[in-house]
Amino acid sequence: MSDNPYGPPKTDEAPPTRGELGQIARPTGGMPGTVIAVIVLASIYLLFSLVGALQNPGWAVVQIPIGALILIGLVRRHALAWQWGMIMPIFAAISTLFGVIGVAAAGPLIGPMFVILVVLVLMLGVELGIPVLLSLRRSRLFYGLQCPQCQSMKVKAGNFFFTSFKCRACKAAWRY
Repeated sequence: MSDNPYGPPKTDEAPPTRGELGQIARPTGGMPGTVIAVIVLASIYLLFSLVGALQNPGWAVVQIPIGALILIGLVRRHALAWQWGMIMPIFAAISTLFGVIGVAAAGPLIGPMFVILVVLVLMLGVELGIPVLLSLRRSRLFYGLQCPQCQSMKVKAGNFFFTSFKCRACKAAWRY
């Protein structure tokens, strides 16, 4: 009997073993709703930052470009943007929480103080919503943060730029 002409080609290469770098294909499906929601929330946050830049342009010189880079990376499916999208909104939420406490303790919440408090609470909701949505399984799958060998979601960066991954459970390494 001869080999099946319609079968997959045979190769002499063995699949990557534990600790070696393998390449996995990206899924071709559309962007999940959780990632779309993150992109909308990040866009709203950038809009808040642009409005805040009118009041105090000094801090916006750094915050707006970094936020724009994270937003572009999230759209382009880069895991480093996912990681920064998890960390940066938490730091911003801590800062905003101090602002909410300061406005609430400043005195009666009448007129402009009430509007400032409402805007700060909205910003706090946006800042806390982004890491919550990015931590969901669908978002993690979209950014390739699942081990192809053991299917674990316990993944860490394989290098500084998060272009390769390592599984914390089975120690497998791969590129996405």
